[in-house]
Amino acid sequence: MRGGIGYQITEIFNKSGIFKPGTSKHSAKAESRANGSKTSHEVSKVLFIYSYATAKTYKDVWHRFGKFLSNTLAVNDIEKIAELHVIEYLEHRINCGISYDTYAVETAALHKFEKALNLYSDKFAKGNKYDFEAVIKSTGDIAREELLSMELSRAYRNPETVLKNMAEEYLLPSKIQFLGGARISEATFISMSQCKGFVVDPVTHEVKGSIELTRTKGGRRRNIMVDRDTYNLLVEHMTKNNGVFTVSKTGYINAVKKACRKAGEEYHGPHGLRWNFASDRMLANQQSGRTYEQSLVETANQMGHSRGDITGHYLK
Repeated sequence: MRGGIGYQITEIFNKSGIFKPGTSKHSAKAESRANGSKTSHEVSKVLFIYSYATAKTYKDVWHRFGKFLSNTLAVNDIEKIAELHVIEYLEHRINCGISYDTYAVETAALHKFEKALNLYSDKFAKGNKYDFEAVIKSTGDIAREELLSMELSRAYRNPETVLKNMAEEYLLPSKIQFLGGARISEATFISMSQCKGFVVDPVTHEVKGSIELTRTKGGRRRNIMVDRDTYNLLVEHMTKNNGVFTVSKTGYINAVKKACRKAGEEYHGPHGLRWNFASDRMLANQQSGRTYEQSLVETANQMGHSRGDITGHYLK
């Protein structure tokens, strides 16, 4: 499509037929259910945009998405967007530390954008088909882990006691989260090629094992550090298991729940161990002579965030 990305999005909105002001949303829902829709998601898929307030909210998201496509991904034809672009955008927004409510609004807006694009394609016989459902769903676990945890979770009072009560099978990922600040997805699958040997921690000046995280949110690779014993155990495990360490995320989450019960700790999820890492790393940074702002940035980098102020969420 010709024109700037903002113009193209406005064209999709105006000419697709997605906006139906004055039409009853309630009646549309009832009709959808009468036609066999059972879940709220199935109902939502057939709905259009009915109110001016919703239209403004969704258009704002569409334009933000468009700017990201153009400025970051060099995509300047809105009709050429694909699932990869949608997941890149959502992971970027999660990485920016938006609230979970904002994430929910943005995914709803992108679902409607998919519908608008398909309506536009059908109306003008473009032959394009768009389906963002699977990739939007795939970011849901990341959003819940990252965004809800920042709103609800807190660091464990005695994380060492939680680790002491972990089932042996799941001890390594818990230590990698607690000592290195890894996310669940980063700590539950590691290959031998990610193990980079021993390095000196520039903050504490201790010798630690370095792990390159490659399966990261937003594709931003980074290196984390764990103590020698944890690193050696990880390498030993991979040597015995074809060069890979992997455990079930669900099994790991359940193991943390059980460990918390045994330790008498309120359960905050595996992500709570990242809260402990953030607090400990901030303290180590400041004790090394860094300013508060420098410590925020260094801690954010270790945790895979793009901005230092996101660290502040973990210091509540």
